[in-house]
Amino acid sequence: MTRSRIALLVLAGAVMALQGPACSTRECGQGTVEKNGDCVAVDIGGRECGVGTHLEPSTLLCVPDQYTCDPDTAYVDDGGVCMGRVTGSLPPPPPCPAIAADEICVNGWLRDFDNQGKSPFSKDTLITDDSVEIWVFDPFVVLLCSATPCFDTTQAIAGPFYANADGTYLLFEDQAAPPRRIKATGSYIAIGLMNKGGGDPVGDRDWGGHGVNGAGITAAGQPGTVEEFDIYAVSKAQTDAWEATAPGSVAQGIFLTMWHYLDEAQADLAKNRTFVPGVLPNRSPSAIDITTLYFLTDDRSTLVQGSGSGVSLTTDVGGVLFVKESLGPHSATGGNVPDSDPPEAIDWESRLGASVPGLVFLQFFNQKL
Repeated sequence: MTRSRIALLVLAGAVMALQGPACSTRECGQGTVEKNGDCVAVDIGGRECGVGTHLEPSTLLCVPDQYTCDPDTAYVDDGGVCMGRVTGSLPPPPPCPAIAADEICVNGWLRDFDNQGKSPFSKDTLITDDSVEIWVFDPFVVLLCSATPCFDTTQAIAGPFYANADGTYLLFEDQAAPPRRIKATGSYIAIGLMNKGGGDPVGDRDWGGHGVNGAGITAAGQPGTVEEFDIYAVSKAQTDAWEATAPGSVAQGIFLTMWHYLDEAQADLAKNRTFVPGVLPNRSPSAIDITTLYFLTDDRSTLVQGSGSGVSLTTDVGGVLFVKESLGPHSATGGNVPDSDPPEAIDWESRLGASVPGLVFLQFFNQKL
């Protein structure tokens, strides 16, 4: 149903309410309304409508302009619908089709994790070319890998997939011959990223791959759909910057954790998450040696090794790196709900994670929902 049709349905109800129980069937022209059996000119009485609306003469109501959307909205379909969530600051991902009982479909946005200080959730971070290949794995095939290359596409459930020109993606049926669909593996699936074709970078973007540098994110692996899910590609330029502080970290495997608060009252997916300072990750429920952690401080390329007398908690960048981390549940202590007064401590969720030799494995953590 288009926006204009929704307006017509609403206006039909309003006309009926104005007319009451009268049985007149007389039709009046534009700018006039029926009154006591006659068509008379509309007296708007100086009424003005707000931006994006106009006065409908037949009802004296301010109704939306068909093609006027929020200033941040750039996606309007042929029926005049402003696309996107609330402000429309993100393009809507392709909808998942009907799936079989044992299948999984995932949609959302493909993003560049190294984004020069921009919010990781804004449309500025979207990857809008086909420089990145997306592959789907059983996560335990990857997480329990002990010999490189751990990114072996011959072991993938499905792939490759590519982002669309607007940065959205749909993971359902790949481009293999014959096409493969994503089958449920258990609790999770792992999403791996690499250079297109596993070779040289496209343009100036190098996403590595084949055990050199990749990225993985777990999503729910039960049959069904995972919608509006962010996938982040970590560039080789970024891991090179991390290696300057933590030499050999990629070869040993980086488990990158990002800690943010999800505001369920904010429906715009570009604005509803805030990274939280003051968080100390742990191996749930055990504490961790602070000197084995590396904190993202000024930006997402600057690492500082943890210490008792220096950096020991997350900054507002929200990131912490584990190196050569064994598989297990991870959670955190510390951090407060943003703008809470008095301060309200966040109860963090627990998620499985590990370092994988030659790869970056990325997990975003929320408060318990």
